[in-house]
Amino acid sequence: ESIQALKFGAVDIMAKPHGSHSIGLSMLSKELVAKVIAAAQVDVNKLASTGIISERPRNKVKPSAYVGPYAPVVVIASSTGGPRALRTLIPGLTTDAGVSYVVIQHLPEGFSGPLAQDLNNSTDLNVREAEEGDSLKPGDLIFAKAGFHCVFDKSGKVTLNKGATLWGVRPSADITMVSLVPVY
Repeated sequence: ESIQALKFGAVDIMAKPHGSHSIGLSMLSKELVAKVIAAAQVDVNKLASTGIISERPRNKVKPSAYVGPYAPVVVIASSTGGPRALRTLIPGLTTDAGVSYVVIQHLPEGFSGPLAQDLNNSTDLNVREAEEGDSLKPGDLIFAKAGFHCVFDKSGKVTLNKGATLWGVRPSADITMVSLVPVY
């Protein structure tokens, strides 16, 4: 339902707290207030309607050798309003030139996988949620797993961790980019 809401133009989503009558909502009050304030600043008149992404026939890029040092990697970082923007951006990304992509999107835990799976139907890229031990191949687009920092080790493999937030967020684009620089 959240993915459908984002398709129809929702600016952000928030996981419903557990318990009857939303007892746990007070524990999420800071997040809720921050999201409402951020959403209120979005000029919806400037947002183009993205409509429903329909599945289309695809020619998936076949995985090839490890991307390796100095290969092109594009990091896309987004927060409030990001899922809507990604619905416009990702279908236009190319599989040319051996480029791979990493998306750092701030979402509640459990939402990055379904969003990646849904967006996988809109592009020829291999879109998926990052998993421990993943490595980038040309034509890959991986989403940082919600609630985890996505860090690349010296061999270019993904490690996921629940380290301290940076700028109040996890995953943090800064942490991912700092880990990518020595490898790529």
